[in-house]
Amino acid sequence: MSKPPTERERGDGDDKKKKKVAIVKVARKAHPGGSSNSDDDDLGVDSFGNSDIIQDLTDKFALFGERKVAEAECLVEEKAEENENLQKALRKEELILVGLKAALAPEEEKKKEAKIKIAELEVKMSKSISEAAAQAMEEFRVSSKMKD
Repeated sequence: MSKPPTERERGDGDDKKKKKVAIVKVARKAHPGGSSNSDDDDLGVDSFGNSDIIQDLTDKFALFGERKVAEAECLVEEKAEENENLQKALRKEELILVGLKAALAPEEEKKKEAKIKIAELEVKMSKSISEAAAQAMEEFRVSSKMKD
């Protein structure tokens, strides 16, 4: 006959131990000065009733906020200056581009005119070659008739 499994075999005992250990650890973390959870413990001075502590914390947070504001303002000024410098550089580049386009415009016009002249000369040359070929054929015909 088989025996029912023990707590250890089922793993039940280990889980309970772990839970207890976790609870003890949390209790120790929550009460670093002692391990008791009773309401009779003295929790120390009420920090919220101490105006000096409150004023000190308020001053620290105000100082921290002022530092952050000053850092942000400084960063804004740096970025504004950087933006202004970039805009100046962009305007200079645009002026240079406009000047280059103006300088190149006559060159482009000259290129267009040269292409037109080349096309006209090619047409004239074709006509001249055709006329020369026609004249050469006519002279060959005339010379061959003379030989006959």
